[in-house]
Amino acid sequence: MKLVIDIIGWIGSVAVIAAYGLNSYQKIKSDSYLFLVLNLTGGICLIIYSYYYTAYANTQEGDEAEVLSMLIENYKNEYFPIINSAPNQSQSLHHRSLGDQHR
Repeated sequence: MKLVIDIIGWIGSVAVIAAYGLNSYQKIKSDSYLFLVLNLTGGICLIIYSYYYTAYANTQEGDEAEVLSMLIENYKNEYFPIINSAPNQSQSLHHRSLGDQHR
């Protein structure tokens, strides 16, 4: 059984990496059926492998709050960028260049 699970894990890894590589080299598009199938198959295989070996992400009790906080922060930055209190470098350069135009 261990050998079968190892093979499933390798198939999953190769499928996900193949999808990424083919997309990176523009051999397939990210909205193509092949890209979807490779990622879906690879993901399912990796879930089976991880479940069998109990190889879950490195989390400890209490990490759920940190993960949730990180997800909320990413969502906020993605959809509500104006809420960020400190502008990033490109924003401040943009504002400076706009201010220079009015002089």
